[in-house]
Amino acid sequence: METLIFYTYEFAASILPFSAAFIFLSHKQKKGGEKTHLLPGLLLFLFAVYIVCVYHVTGTGTLWDAFLYRFQTEISHINPIPFSAGIDMVGYILNIILFIPFGFLIPLIWKKMRSLHLTALAGFSFSILIEISQLLNNRRTDIDDLIMNTLGAIIGFLIYKSFKKLMPTRLHNKLNDFSYPVLELPLYIFILFAGRFFFFHEMGFAKLLYGF
Repeated sequence: METLIFYTYEFAASILPFSAAFIFLSHKQKKGGEKTHLLPGLLLFLFAVYIVCVYHVTGTGTLWDAFLYRFQTEISHINPIPFSAGIDMVGYILNIILFIPFGFLIPLIWKKMRSLHLTALAGFSFSILIEISQLLNNRRTDIDDLIMNTLGAIIGFLIYKSFKKLMPTRLHNKLNDFSYPVLELPLYIFILFAGRFFFFHEMGFAKLLYGF
């Protein structure tokens, strides 16, 4: 039960700020005369849940991590040279798989992201955000992860292109009838990150929950 409560707290730290921003922007769009559509909204929420899961799996750093480690970074934890630390095929494959949904969902939700180079750039930028944040919690920051994450986003985009050809016409039309402004992509990623960064106090909540 305690584990479920802990994960719920971690999830809420990011999703609640995202939900507030989504409601605000949707209301603003309605006032501007734009219609809202259920399917894009559901896909956007799915994207937000996926981003939260990525932050969890990668151990994305927080402000509280920085306080815990006193803003100190070990240079030995930074690897700027590709494939210099040996070949870890399992790690490479997992990093690729992790970013495949990113490359698939982005062009599905945002029309202006329906190009390979923009999706790859978005995957690269998102991976950099994660890698830099890991300097705050004493984890390794590795360029190999950056390369594999970007490759995963590219593969996800190629899967999207294949899926698009098989997509029923009705579904295709629904996705083309409405698209969120492209600037909302980095905004939502940042809000989800900021929610975790400021509100997810892992050790503090664990002490409160488990009493140690």
